Amino acid sequence: MVSRTNLGMVIKPEKVPLAQKWLIQKARLASRPVMVAGQLMEGMAVSPRPSRPEITDVVNAVYDGADAVVLMQETSCGQFAEACVSTVARIIADAEALIDAGGNYSYIRNFTPKPLPTIEAAASSAVEALIDCKGSLLLVFSNSSAPVRLAAKYRPGVPILVLTKAPRVASVCSMIHGAVTALLDADKELSKNELILLAVELSRKLSTALGLPIFQAGDGRSDQLVLLSGPASEPILDVHNFNSAEVACLIFGDESAKLTEPVGYRGEHTLSMRSTKVGLDLITAPVHSARKTKIVCTLGPSCWS
Repeated sequence: MVSRTNLGMVIKPEKVPLAQKWLIQKARLASRPVMVAGQLMEGMAVSPRPSRPEITDVVNAVYDGADAVVLMQETSCGQFAEACVSTVARIIADAEALIDAGGNYSYIRNFTPKPLPTIEAAASSAVEALIDCKGSLLLVFSNSSAPVRLAAKYRPGVPILVLTKAPRVASVCSMIHGAVTALLDADKELSKNELILLAVELSRKLSTALGLPIFQAGDGRSDQLVLLSGPASEPILDVHNFNSAEVACLIFGDESAKLTEPVGYRGEHTLSMRSTKVGLDLITAPVHSARKTKIVCTLGPSCWS
């Protein structure tokens, strides 16, 4: 956790933003979930609307690469806890819409020491394939959080649906950027194809609540997913079979390449920070993509109702 309040007590105030960016990047390169805390929306403890610096604080945390932002007194004892959470959710969704997944991927990959471990190479390849085919979901079968953390490190830009039999892994993954976890019955054995069909059905059921794809042909949206899993004989990854990790691209409806004409950069967007892009269309249009940066709330009297 990066606590700006604690940082401000041990380093000069003007160095806190630099320390925040440095710590977040160190955590991302190490494939560790990182949260930003410390009076992000303090004004909303007593006001229904945030100040402009508070909005910018949340946006900067997203652009820096935080997995989650932490609300403390804003939700534990603030007068507008519900409004605060919904406001932060909207700010995050709009900020994430401007992130260039391809540029972000290249930036992190270039600074990652080589050679990569086998499981990280597989996770990196899965994210690259997802970006290249403009897929709508990264599907991971794993009883370890490592493949999920490694995939999230490269920020695929779409939700990561994790199927696991390990309750602890499900708990850990709840704090990982973009991860949505489903806990499987530990006593029930399913084949790889059965797990894939189960995941597609779960995605459809969660499409409204969490923004996962519905995989429906004819809706004009990408219906491709990329699967990171073990071999058919043991589809759920774990430490003992990381070296057998497999990556597959699957289509359950329309292929992205057939929906739109492939294009390169034509100058429609202003590129900045190597991993963000913004144009007038993104500034004025509503955001429909799933929010991936998590919001952590501190519970208190304001939440009891």
